[in-house]
Formats: sequence, C-alpha cells, structure tokens
Amino acid sequence: MTSGSIIEFGRQLAPAFVTTLWLSGVSLLICTGASLLIAVGLLARVRPMIGLVDVLINVPLVIKLFVCFYLLRVEPQWCAVIGLVLHQSGFAASILYGGLKEVPSELEEAALTSGLSPLHTFVLTFGSDGWQRAAAHEKLSRNLCCRCHRCLAWVGSLG
Repeated sequence: MTSGSIIEFGRQLAPAFVTTLWLSGVSLLICTGASLLIAVGLLARVRPMIGLVDVLINVPLVIKLFVCFYLLRVEPQWCAVIGLVLHQSGFAASILYGGLKEVPSELEEAALTSGLSPLHTFVLTFGSDGWQRAAAHEKLSRNLCCRCHRCLAWVGSLG
C-alpha cells in the first residue's frame, strides 16, 4: 500500500467516523435522561416501567431497528439513535435501579433526620463512596436525632 492510497482510504473513512461519533454522542445524551427516568419509575414501583424494561432488554436491537426503519419510516440516522437509546436505556436503567436499591434506607432517613435538605441527602447517599460518605459520617455522628443503639450501629457501619 502506498502512502497516497492510505490517505485516500482515510478520506473515505472520515465521514463514517464523524457519523459514528455523532450517533454515539446523541444516543448517550438521550439514553442518560431516559434511563434515569426509567430507574426512578422502577424505584417508585410504577408497574408499566417493569414491563417496559423487560421489553427494552429482551427485544433484540435488530428488531427495534427494523420496526423503526420499515414500519415507522424514520430516517436512517435517527433510526440508529432511537434503536440505540431504546436498547441501552433498559440496561442502564436496570443498573441504576440496582445501585439505588442497594443504598440502605437507614442512611437516607438518618441524613434527613439530621437536618440535611433532600437534595443534599440525595447527593450524600447516592454519591460516590469517597469524601461524600466521610462527610455524611462526620455530620451525622455529631447531629444524631437520638443516641439509640440503631443509630449508633448505623453510624458505625459507615466507616
């Protein structure tokens, strides 16, 4: 292969590369919002959300693309975005729901009881395990609603 043919080959692939990046970026943004909404619906135990997640996970991507392209007559680029969003949002919502469900309810109750705002409670209880948990532990150990054995055991389990 000569250097001229390699450059020509790169010129032919450049539009496909840009299209792939565009599809990935748009799908990622829409999928993030959709999966958060679905995960919140699962947490609230909205019955249709459970069925929606089952459908999104169990229907193959090829079937979703065929329905979108041939039945709904959507343009190919938007068909790809819709297919990717539908396919990935079911999996992402299941993962988010599993992570949110694993947060002990005592952690959230103790944070609210100690006077934290609901937004601050959400950030501390559903955030990363690093400095946020340490800050919650420090604040809650100083401001416990009571000094009963359950609260003290819960604070001890944080760190």
